Amino acid sequence: MAKFSLKEKLNIDEIYSRFLGFNSQERAMAIAGLVVAFLLIIVLPISCASSKLSKLEKQIRNHEGDVAKIIEKIQEYQVLEKKVNRLNEGIKPEGSVKLTAIMDNLSSKTGVTIDSQSEKTGPADGNFKEQYVDVQVSKVTLSQLVELFYSIENYREVKMKVTTLKITPAWEDRKLLNAKFHIVTMVTTVKES
Repeated sequence: MAKFSLKEKLNIDEIYSRFLGFNSQERAMAIAGLVVAFLLIIVLPISCASSKLSKLEKQIRNHEGDVAKIIEKIQEYQVLEKKVNRLNEGIKPEGSVKLTAIMDNLSSKTGVTIDSQSEKTGPADGNFKEQYVDVQVSKVTLSQLVELFYSIENYREVKMKVTTLKITPAWEDRKLLNAKFHIVTMVTTVKES
């Protein structure tokens, strides 16, 4: 068996001579057939492929937008996680925070004498509890009081807030003040393991 190449099977001269033997109507039909065959073989697959490619490009653009949204949400999550970690650093386990001792320390640093203070714990709300202290000071200057409040709110080891405040002038000296205030912190009821 001899192998024949496609070039040997399709003799161009023979095909051309047959084409010239056609009448004008047959030639027009042959040319129309070649055009249709060309369209079916070349143009149709290319147009289908380009249509499919444009759909894929659109899907890729949509997915790129989704990926950008996911990355944005991951970044938001990381920022919030850092904030939660900073907050958790200031929340101590129940029983480890003695607000009266902290207040004694801060008042001695600011030169304020505490007349009375009472520490209490609020009801549990999930894993957290409010711990607070009611403090009363008398015969202090405004600058001493401001310095005390600043040191309370910026105390690094335990996050505390002054929530209520009542200031009245002292009877003996109107330049001095008497103050009652309420300090709150959060403690966790979850035992560390």
